[in-house]
Amino acid sequence: MSREPMIRRLGTEGDDACVVLRGDFQLSDSVLLQERLLRVVGEHHHRLVVDLSAVDSMTTSAAAALIVARQHQQRQGGEVILCGLHGQVRSLFEISRLDRFFQVTPDRRAALES
Repeated sequence: MSREPMIRRLGTEGDDACVVLRGDFQLSDSVLLQERLLRVVGEHHHRLVVDLSAVDSMTTSAAAALIVARQHQQRQGGEVILCGLHGQVRSLFEISRLDRFFQVTPDRRAALES
């Protein structure tokens, strides 16, 4: 059973921003995901932590939105850290080798401590 995608901004901790994604992210959700992530990137935080622990599935188009956010964040001297990858999402990132492109941590706490 698929769940509607949800993008929730948790706020900031120091110079870090945290975004939590939930549900299934399909092609039709990619533009909104990218817009929301770039809005947070535009706030000029040193690190953007994206928690994927509640994401059930993700298409390559949604993963591309994360890549664009990372590119913009790096241009500003910052980084994007992904955490909580599991199941289909972990497989997508491993098969596409995006797990080597992004810094990946097991959970949000580890991301904020890295």
